Amino acid sequence: MINSSNPALVQDCRFQSNRAEQFGGAIYICAGAQANIRGTEFSNNFAEEGGALATSFDVKLNLQNNKFVKNIATSLGGAISFTGDSKNIVDTEYVQRDSVFHENWAGQSGGASYWHASTMTTDQPCFGCTYNLNMAGHYGSNEASDVTSVIVPVSSQYVFYPGIGSTNSSFYLNLVDYFGQTVHSSSGTGVLHMFRK
Repeated sequence: MINSSNPALVQDCRFQSNRAEQFGGAIYICAGAQANIRGTEFSNNFAEEGGALATSFDVKLNLQNNKFVKNIATSLGGAISFTGDSKNIVDTEYVQRDSVFHENWAGQSGGASYWHASTMTTDQPCFGCTYNLNMAGHYGSNEASDVTSVIVPVSSQYVFYPGIGSTNSSFYLNLVDYFGQTVHSSSGTGVLHMFRK
């Protein structure tokens, strides 16, 4: 656990076969902490969220040249779960470069990494990263995020006119994450289909 506002340095280390009940199988970075993690390998770690690494809000984190191999999260972020709080996003900074994500697995979303919506501070979350054989139970085998938009395409033979009505109009709501992936529902369909009669 890293919980200091003084920058912590983790360099050329190996975290293997660690386990946490909830967040960050190997490392959990607490609110207000700063960390630089470089040249480090995370393998076979396990947690509910962030199999290898998880963060709280208001964190400054720099990840460079790391390897994440065969980490497991039963929920979100097979290797990493980036958490945030919309009230504190101004104070949250993530830099991730040249890391390798290989055979990580998440039970729900983000086989390699999961970004809670308020943590998205860059157009490209991982610069120069390599992804290979990562998997997720629902969506985002490599990267995934919370729902960031709703797309409402209308498919209908009839148009609905107020006061007149319509039959067989279909509306589909696609919930989409930051990476443009349709977010799957608990039924696995990812699409909510409603009829108006």
